[in-house]
Amino acid sequence: MTLESQVLLIEIESHGGRLVLKDGRVMVKGLKTLPRDLARRLRDYRTEIKAYLESKQRDESETPGDIGPEEACKTAQRTYELLSTRGWCLWKCRVLDGEVIAVARDENAAGVPQNYVIYTKAELENLFSGDGSVGQATLRLIHQAKKMGAAVIGREAGIDQRADSSVFPESDWGTV
Repeated sequence: MTLESQVLLIEIESHGGRLVLKDGRVMVKGLKTLPRDLARRLRDYRTEIKAYLESKQRDESETPGDIGPEEACKTAQRTYELLSTRGWCLWKCRVLDGEVIAVARDENAAGVPQNYVIYTKAELENLFSGDGSVGQATLRLIHQAKKMGAAVIGREAGIDQRADSSVFPESDWGTV
């Protein structure tokens, strides 16, 4: 998806709407009326957004849905254990198309693998706390920006540690 269409999805979300496919058509849910500018831009990017929604629908049908409360609780517990003892952990994120991210206790955590996009505990708390939680489109855009910047605010530049599956086994990964 182009940056323009990603921004459009975020703007629709910020108005309380979301885009879905119904009978092969792109529909807006959650809004009685869509502002004219957004409606015009939606028409301009309809083909691209429809292809994105179809791809997302296929991906969701091929993978299990959201994790249940029990698995979420286990993942949270394991995450806090690893953040307390090692200072970081790896998450495989469904909303980011299965991409693996590193979660660090803070900007100063030692040994965080540098070949993943890094989120600090504070960043994640800001993104997902209370009523201010970001939508999936916003999270994808933030993630793309972090990938392009390849930095965590406050982290020293020039440190490059490559992950090795024997050092960072998949059993240490959470699924979110």
